[in-house]
Amino acid sequence: MSRPAAGAPAPSRLISLDAYRGFTMLAMASGGLGLAGVASRNANWTSIADQFDHRAWVGCVFWDLIQPSFMFIVGVSMVLSYANRQGQEQSWPRQALHACKRAALLCLLGMFLDWYGDGQLGVQFIRVLQQIAIGYLIAFAVLPLGPKVQGVTAILLLVGHSAAFMIYGRLNGIDPWQPDGNFGQRLDMLLHLKLSGGKYVTFNAISSAATILFGVLVGELLRSPASHGKKLGVLIGAGAAGLLVGFVLSGGDDRLLAFPALVPMIKKLWTASFAIFAAGWTCWMLAVFYAIIEGLAFTAWAFPFVVVGMNSIAMYVLAQIFRGNARRVANLIVPPNTENETILAQRRLCDIVPVIDFSSWRVHFGVDLSHWYLTPLIENAIILSILWLACLWLYRRQIFFKL
Repeated sequence: MSRPAAGAPAPSRLISLDAYRGFTMLAMASGGLGLAGVASRNANWTSIADQFDHRAWVGCVFWDLIQPSFMFIVGVSMVLSYANRQGQEQSWPRQALHACKRAALLCLLGMFLDWYGDGQLGVQFIRVLQQIAIGYLIAFAVLPLGPKVQGVTAILLLVGHSAAFMIYGRLNGIDPWQPDGNFGQRLDMLLHLKLSGGKYVTFNAISSAATILFGVLVGELLRSPASHGKKLGVLIGAGAAGLLVGFVLSGGDDRLLAFPALVPMIKKLWTASFAIFAAGWTCWMLAVFYAIIEGLAFTAWAFPFVVVGMNSIAMYVLAQIFRGNARRVANLIVPPNTENETILAQRRLCDIVPVIDFSSWRVHFGVDLSHWYLTPLIENAIILSILWLACLWLYRRQIFFKL
């Protein structure tokens, strides 16, 4: 935790990156804004709600881009942090020690949250924090070697990741990308790591390290003396290239153009096509924030995002703790064997703090919102506002949690 001097962020700080980070963390903490519940009550919302739920296996929607966005941002931030430490004349060994310390803290925090949510102490590297820790060390190893080495390393990581799945599948006569029995799952079994119920695997850290390196490349671009226009042009072009390459590798789309897939787009395995396709979107999303904030110097609108972006670890932990205890809290308030279906429905609607009971509004305000189809959206918006206010409280007091 740090307490910098009061006042605005340092001029060298990239506000657009803070805003993009804040947008990403707010999306994560929103719990999908309860849109699944809205869609279950009103079919007109189905197509929107579909963007706020992970694809079961193959494909990519907005909700699948949250983790890639955060990892991409980590890469951009690494470049800026490395440059600042160089400016303070910190040696590479000292910076490497800091990187190892940060990776260890990320792993410990991730394991603590795993234990806090599951009630069981164990070692696994599936959660985003542990994945970032591994990818962070890989990216740091090539950080001083320049964009060419960084780019080649990212490609080799994706090629190696794909080859491991393909070779294992060929040797065992199975589909390399099937949910059960693939290379990544087999590796976790050999390492005696707890298998993920969601079919995620530890080996994702190799390909997701490429996502961090894509961020490193963009960080090198943003640190360069090029004009805002040129930087935006590169971001837009790189984004388009990423979308195209990912689309082609994954076999296209049945709605547009379909052909045999070389590497299916599977977020839960962080396949090469997914990593590249997601990087395309992250470049475009960052380009939007960069164009408005850095290019047009229009910053006031981004304040709600910056508040969260400068305390992303705090927001992540708060959201994870609330979400992990939601059902326990609900069971204390509403016993599991209750026959009140309205309250049971309310308990299921909120994934973070399901204690807002709109059915009581009929008593206090003469209106019953418990059956209104937008109730899940309102509930989750209130919860997200509470989390944001916690970050605002920290921001106003210049308290920033860092690892």
